[in-house]
Amino acid sequence: MTSLVLSPRHYRRLIGIKERQSLSAMWHELNRRIYELAERHSNTLILDMDQVSSKERYASENRRLYAGQIFSLDFLADLSRAYRQLWEAMLGRSKKCIIVDLDHTLWGGVLGDDGMDGVLLGGLYPGNAYKELQAILRVFREQGVLLAICSKNDRNNVLQMLREHDEQILREGDFACIKANWSPKSANIQSIAQSLNLGLDAMVFLDDSSFERQEVAFALPELQVLEPRILPDDFAALLLKEVNVLALTVTQEDRARTALYRSESQRQDLLQASTSYEDFLHQIGLQLKVRRMHKQSLGRVVQLFQRTNQFNVSGRRYTEAELSHAEEQGGAVYCAELSDRYGSSGLIAAAVLKLGSEDGVLHLENMVLSCRVFNRGVEQAFLAKIWQELASETLERLIVPYVPTSKNGRVRDFLMALKFEEQADHHYAYQRPDPLQHDSWITYI
Repeated sequence: MTSLVLSPRHYRRLIGIKERQSLSAMWHELNRRIYELAERHSNTLILDMDQVSSKERYASENRRLYAGQIFSLDFLADLSRAYRQLWEAMLGRSKKCIIVDLDHTLWGGVLGDDGMDGVLLGGLYPGNAYKELQAILRVFREQGVLLAICSKNDRNNVLQMLREHDEQILREGDFACIKANWSPKSANIQSIAQSLNLGLDAMVFLDDSSFERQEVAFALPELQVLEPRILPDDFAALLLKEVNVLALTVTQEDRARTALYRSESQRQDLLQASTSYEDFLHQIGLQLKVRRMHKQSLGRVVQLFQRTNQFNVSGRRYTEAELSHAEEQGGAVYCAELSDRYGSSGLIAAAVLKLGSEDGVLHLENMVLSCRVFNRGVEQAFLAKIWQELASETLERLIVPYVPTSKNGRVRDFLMALKFEEQADHHYAYQRPDPLQHDSWITYI
């Protein structure tokens, strides 16, 4: 839905100031009731027409009279973009990570040449433009968007700048990954994507250099590369307009996301010191808590289904209302939290199950797993615990409707490893009496 727009043409037909005030009050009340409707119905989303565009909203008088055109073409283009971004958020296709250059991007000047005291940041123009960009990125980061650095620079100089410069808004801890070296930026971005376990299509790259932008765009066509026209004036506006980081809601896991990713470096250090990957998994002390979903975790579970693409069994997305009523309709919603010796990874898995119309059959409607915890046996332990809790003497089969996509091939590998039998139409079946097993390095709590 959209909010209602009051046309100046109708407003100005009234010549009484009090009458104009009454009309405005009525319009605001109508919009207030629309937003109240969205509060009562969690699957209702409102697009605020006043925030769609800063451009002239209405068509010229000539176009209005000659062609019957109400809104300007610029406004309609921005409205289309807003609808697309809202739809992408609903499908889990919003951007999850913003990768930024440093010199002439996060600050003015070249750090290696001008030194920390010589770069432009804060104060009057153009330093205020760079600081505004940092402020926006910081707000994004606080709501769950990952930030990464990709810069041709000396790493020690970069870390000193991030830690010590008085005008820096973004500090070292705000970045999930920092690549400051002299390698091609396309190679560094691929490394960032691999370390964060994200697809390139979930990332955005911002750089002042047209050469670097072209090199990256040519090598990584899936990546969104922003094209500023006026440097540095365009950076903040371009970020707010062109980068879709919309989420249906912001959860506590979102706010802690950067810290969760940064703790991964400690795990990588342990992995490097381990004699084998299995030895690493035994040492890290994985603990999995599997439970029925409760109200406090509803927002995060919805978000997992909306945003997860790599381990998403059927591709089905759920609203808060659908998940809230699932158990009333004969289903069960499970979720899982993972922790280890380095801390909690938060709520990382969810599944929706329903008893089939046939006797002894349980259907797994969908199951998702965060990409942050791949390759640890979590998906197997999660499903095994659910089966253990729901299985009974009369429950003989578990049916999984796998819907293959370009990204979720690991789901089929997972099902085959658990000895599910492929049925017709990409359905897989697990047959008792064999219990589902989980790896010994995971402990249930």
